[in-house]
Amino acid sequence: MLQLGQTQILHVSRRAPVGLYLVCPDAQEVLLPNRYVLDSMQLGDPLTVFVYKDSEDRPVATTEQPYMELGEFAFLEVVAVNRVGAFAEWGLDKHLLIPFREQNRPMVVGGMYLVHLYLDEASQRLVGSTKVNKFLQTERIPLREGQKIEGLCSEPRENGMQVIVNQRFRGMVYHDQGGVDLKQGDWIEAYVSKIRPEGLLDLSLNPLGRSRIPRFESQILDLLEKQGGSLPYGDKSDSAEIQKVFGMSKKAFKEACGGLLKKGLLRIESQRISKSI
Repeated sequence: MLQLGQTQILHVSRRAPVGLYLVCPDAQEVLLPNRYVLDSMQLGDPLTVFVYKDSEDRPVATTEQPYMELGEFAFLEVVAVNRVGAFAEWGLDKHLLIPFREQNRPMVVGGMYLVHLYLDEASQRLVGSTKVNKFLQTERIPLREGQKIEGLCSEPRENGMQVIVNQRFRGMVYHDQGGVDLKQGDWIEAYVSKIRPEGLLDLSLNPLGRSRIPRFESQILDLLEKQGGSLPYGDKSDSAEIQKVFGMSKKAFKEACGGLLKKGLLRIESQRISKSI
């Protein structure tokens, strides 16, 4: 069946003056308007399209790709506000409605907001919401510590950056794990370091365990090479400074330096490391 709010592959079934009709496996048809039709499109061709409702509340297909799909989050810019709500640019000709009831605070033209795309059950229309927390899962999280995730940096906090994990969960990259360098709207790859009882995921920008050490060793050697073979950092250096310069925690820094020392590639002093000659 047709899936509103999702990209899907449909086949060209017939031509009409207004465009091409596409069909899904259960024989439902949807119009691809002429402005998206190419001369190369033939009957029977599979087309990758996004399905939504037009201004007359009819399902319609487009070859344009929106900034997000059903159930996802994205930062969108508001381009208009009227008596029913705010309208945001999301990559399609028809702007996305964020009704007043789905706004955490009044939205203004030109503002950028984190928006969740969902299907309103009453109207069966795709709409947006800035009340993002109600769409995030906090129980029975099917992830494990050490697992790699994709995240959207959603909100800076005093102790780090809040992240939406895999479009479903709440996470946090703390300052000592690299959060200090992240910006709102950044997409990141990270690793689950802890799953808290309240459903919050602690995240690390680096792999967990011993598997991360070779990567850190290479980072240290590369930076030493760029800086002439010596750097004013060591066991007594501040943790925040280590994180900022090397992109790793102080614990990881000491482990990597120890590994390089054993390999005869590094000399270590209390406030300096240097390449062995």
